[in-house]
Amino acid sequence: MELSLYAELRARVSLFEDTGDVAPLLDPTTASLLQLTDGALRDHPPPEADMARTVAVASWQLHLAAPPPPLSARTLRNRALELSAWLDALAPALVPPDIRAGVRRLPRLPRDLARTARDSDLRLEALYDHAAFAVERYRAIRDPATLRTAIVLLSELVAVTPGLFAILPEDQRSRSVRARTALGVALQHELARTGELHVLHAARGYSEEAARLCAAHDPQRPLVMFNHGSLLLDAFRRTGDEAALKESLEVSVVALNLTPLHDPLRAVRLCHVQNLYSALYDRSADPAVLRSAVDFGAEAARTVPDAEPQRAAILNNYGKDLRNLYKETRDLELLRRSADALRASVAGSAANDPNRITRRLLLTRCLLDLVGQERAGGGTALVAETLASAEEAVRLAPPGHASYRDAVGLLREAERLAHTVGQDPADPVEEARQRVRAEAPGPRSRRARRALAGALMERYDETGDLAALAEGIELLRELDGGPDGPDPDLTAGEQLTWLSELSQGLFQLYQRRRDLDALRDAETYARHVVASSPPSGVGRAVALAHLGEVLVRGADRLSDEDVYVERISEGVSCCLQAQQTCPDDHPLKPSLVAQAGHAVLGLCAGPEPHPALLELALALLREAVAAIPLDATNGPMVRIALAECLQVRHRAATELETAEPGALAQAAALAREAAAAVPEQHPDRAEFLLTLAVVRADDNREARAAGDAERVAQSAAEAEEAFRQAAAITTARPAARFAAAARAGNWAMDRGDAEAALDAYGTAVGLLPLLAPHELTRRDRQFTLRETAGLASSTAAAAVAAGHPARAVELLERARGVLAADALGAPGSALSTLRREQPGLAAEFDELRLAAPTAFDGSAEERMRHGVRWTQLLARIRAVGNADFLDGPTIDELREAAGEGPVVLVYTSAWRSDALVLDPAAPPTAPVAVVPLPDLIAEDAVTRAQRLQDTLAALHEPGDDPFAAFGAQEHAQSELHDVLEWLWETVAAPVLDRLGVDGSADRPPPRLWWCPVGFLASLPLHAAGLHRSPPPAGRRRATLLDRTVSSTTSTLRILAQARRRPPASPAAGTLVVALPRTPGAEPLGHAEKEAARVAELLRPAGPVTVLAGTAATAQSVLDALPRHGTAHFVCHGLTDPLDPSGSRLLLADHRERPLTVAVLADLRLREADLAHLSACSTGVTAHRLADEFVHITAAFQLCGYRQVVGTLWRVTDAAAAALAGAFHARRAAGLPGAQALTETLLDLRDRYPATPTRWAAHVHTGV
Repeated sequence: MELSLYAELRARVSLFEDTGDVAPLLDPTTASLLQLTDGALRDHPPPEADMARTVAVASWQLHLAAPPPPLSARTLRNRALELSAWLDALAPALVPPDIRAGVRRLPRLPRDLARTARDSDLRLEALYDHAAFAVERYRAIRDPATLRTAIVLLSELVAVTPGLFAILPEDQRSRSVRARTALGVALQHELARTGELHVLHAARGYSEEAARLCAAHDPQRPLVMFNHGSLLLDAFRRTGDEAALKESLEVSVVALNLTPLHDPLRAVRLCHVQNLYSALYDRSADPAVLRSAVDFGAEAARTVPDAEPQRAAILNNYGKDLRNLYKETRDLELLRRSADALRASVAGSAANDPNRITRRLLLTRCLLDLVGQERAGGGTALVAETLASAEEAVRLAPPGHASYRDAVGLLREAERLAHTVGQDPADPVEEARQRVRAEAPGPRSRRARRALAGALMERYDETGDLAALAEGIELLRELDGGPDGPDPDLTAGEQLTWLSELSQGLFQLYQRRRDLDALRDAETYARHVVASSPPSGVGRAVALAHLGEVLVRGADRLSDEDVYVERISEGVSCCLQAQQTCPDDHPLKPSLVAQAGHAVLGLCAGPEPHPALLELALALLREAVAAIPLDATNGPMVRIALAECLQVRHRAATELETAEPGALAQAAALAREAAAAVPEQHPDRAEFLLTLAVVRADDNREARAAGDAERVAQSAAEAEEAFRQAAAITTARPAARFAAAARAGNWAMDRGDAEAALDAYGTAVGLLPLLAPHELTRRDRQFTLRETAGLASSTAAAAVAAGHPARAVELLERARGVLAADALGAPGSALSTLRREQPGLAAEFDELRLAAPTAFDGSAEERMRHGVRWTQLLARIRAVGNADFLDGPTIDELREAAGEGPVVLVYTSAWRSDALVLDPAAPPTAPVAVVPLPDLIAEDAVTRAQRLQDTLAALHEPGDDPFAAFGAQEHAQSELHDVLEWLWETVAAPVLDRLGVDGSADRPPPRLWWCPVGFLASLPLHAAGLHRSPPPAGRRRATLLDRTVSSTTSTLRILAQARRRPPASPAAGTLVVALPRTPGAEPLGHAEKEAARVAELLRPAGPVTVLAGTAATAQSVLDALPRHGTAHFVCHGLTDPLDPSGSRLLLADHRERPLTVAVLADLRLREADLAHLSACSTGVTAHRLADEFVHITAAFQLCGYRQVVGTLWRVTDAAAAALAGAFHARRAAGLPGAQALTETLLDLRDRYPATPTRWAAHVHTGV
């Protein structure tokens, strides 16, 4: 029967056995497949084991399901039992479990089969024959169950044949050797399929036993030793064990020496020894080892018969080693011989040989080398051959895979060489444009546009040119047909090719800019390609691998942990499935193995990676590195992945005290190799250098612990230089450059070089506009800026330590509020200068700035194109005498914020903590005073902030135990008092001492503004003090509320902008928004009373509009805000820690149209004066975005309010109502907002001294 028919039946049986799903076996066609298979089985007794098991399972399941005529249940049942009886006699483990459990006993065997079962020699021969047949069939149909059958048969054979420690006659010894070497080979196939290292250990054990058991004169010995050497080579590739490589070489040389000169297998074994020397050279870089590889390759090439199927592979390996030896010696004759061997290899490759593309790529590289050496001699024919070879490589390569990118890159290089001798145009992009212009609409035009898209993508790969990437994606979208669907003239193959390339381009865009829309589109197209690909074949494997990469690397955009785990697991599964389904001898297999290894490594990103996953990732990546040359497109990237894996494994092993010596050295060597393999300004080089720097930093820490001074110095110097170089690569991803610069700053601070640290941190701060460009959506910018947490404080620490406190203040302004910069706009002075000196550029700047919001509605590539225009415009503006344009305000401009009283910026870092006082009374030459805060320890501050947050959250956890609730209340009040006292002692008291504020009762409290940096903004600094202690004689109590009138501000620029705005006129009136009952939230019992009281108090000053209940919708509020100077909200506030821009006030229609931070921050209100937010936690954001102050209070300030009253935690509506009434009564009496709130808080403090949660939550922000 045809093998394909049996393969189909085998696949259905395997699916049933793996999943329990019987549906495939109940398909109407199964009966005919079963009859054909069983007929073949009866024609060739005794029944072959794998086929017998397949027929038995199918027959048994069909008999249970009432089979269709002409089959009968009884006949099927009997046949299943007959075959199972034979399997039971042969290898009991092969009997299907359902059959074993479904009958009391199996029937007796027919006489001829019973004789085989009784005769031990016949049974042993049957076991071996059936196993060998199953292995061969597995090689043909790749069904895992068939391979498992072979392993079961051989395991049974090994179990009944004596091993090493028995004294055996020669024939039995030979049989034992044969059984063990065959089982080793079968397990090696299983290893290639699963990558599981325990399979490797088992295979190696059987193979070693066979090699040791085999007699010197045994005819099997050459094969046994060769198989053992092959397995040892596999072990080296998967584990990196160099001892296995050397043993493999020793064993393989023995096998070769035992092989007669006339044996047709000799050439194959010569090539195997050559490959071993080549692998050893890769580890040792010893030219003598490489020369040995060439010598064995030369003999293999001379002796291989023309008809040998492996001839093309042997010639290819020989040519590769000749080229490598040329690189060592620069002997041009070696390069010519390499080209001849590779030409013969390519010419001898069959049309259906999957390795054709790999061989063609290697030949093209060799020809390019040869052209470079012989071009002076006028080798135009050689140039033409090189160009033709590169074009053929592009034709052969599967689109969308690494080999395709390799081919396109080589074609571009060949075209450039051709241009130098006058054969072709120079610029591949311009050449592609000309072809597009020359073609009429139709299939040829589509191919030309696809070629242009490919050239543009290649330009991006080489240079990081974002405009090229955007144009390439737009071209591919046009080819896809856009919203109307694909062009109807496209073939199915063309559609899949273009969609695959489009998905990859969009994914590159996401990796560069973290644009979520690009990621979503990339995934959509990738899933479509997978779903539309044929169910088997390399094309599907490539599509699966790309989908897996998109899912794994995009999983960090998911906030739901369960969804994150689900997606990353799906991605890893796709990558593993891709490499498992690709044939072992296909040239794309190593790249797919590499992607699988990288995906598994992604699962190890947590603090405690699973050891088994780490070992699997390590084995896959080592196998990939062994198979992918460094000069392949993905060669450097695969080595970086292995370096990262080694580093992660070393860190995990260090925690468990099981670290292997030399792991970090090996990781560093791989990273150096990758960085050296690409041009200095290659976009990926920053990633490679960053990995090298981090590895060397780990090594430096270990060297310090070990007291190894020389190693400390060497690792420090290399880490610092790698960080510096990575940050300077302008074509790299901004995220990689930023990480390198920030870590360089940390590194310099650790070793006490504040000037170097300041320089590095300054670079990192300067990269923020590129890291989160203004044309991206707020969601995407917010996600990216999470990685900048702590930068502002570290930068300030470096500047102060270097003696530049004014620079510290400037950098604090630049490093924070990146999202707020759009609302603040360009500094008026800078824009005025530009309009006066360069009116054309100013007009272009205004036009492009106004166009930015509309870019949010476009595609990811349209946003990127806008960003490219913006970056280019800024470069032009700065090039004509405005070098500091949009670089942030100077200290002289920032002093405006301190026009009415000192502003105190407070930061804490791992190296130092300070308060920076910007005082209007300070001389211009020393505008900033530094108040060291030695007791403000960053780690302690983080712990206290988190503990306070947890304690306050526990107050509102549901529960029925009144004693527990009382205990939580008491603990919260005590914890909060402790924090207020700690803030006084570590921050407030040293600052007031420096300012001369001693709390004298005969002087009015001075006005003071606080600007806490980072997570310090979540602490109630405005209420710091010893509230539980009595006031000293003749002085006010030692608290900020008693001794100052304090406000806060997010940044100096925001405060300065608030000062420039005039107060709202009384006619602007007041808007009161009240939600006593809100859908999906608890009722606010005091909301109506509070709203009425506020309206009553403020109505004498001007008109009051009240929006209450269902009338308080988002649209009605947005319409009313511009018409009122004061706004008072009485409603629930919801803080979203995962998406702070989604934090919102809960209005009547909050489910349909939420009034979020993002919506509020985009408003521009001209008459806004005061917003009072009588809602919960309006001033709270995620700690990682604390420097972006993405919360409701800040949103009201950004949209135009000069002052805002907000809250730092959840407050009861009764307490909020009492505070609001007292606050507005004082304002109605003429007190400024900050003083009114301070006096109100003091009054509440005196009434409820033991309950600071009632009065310390409210904070005044602004003027």
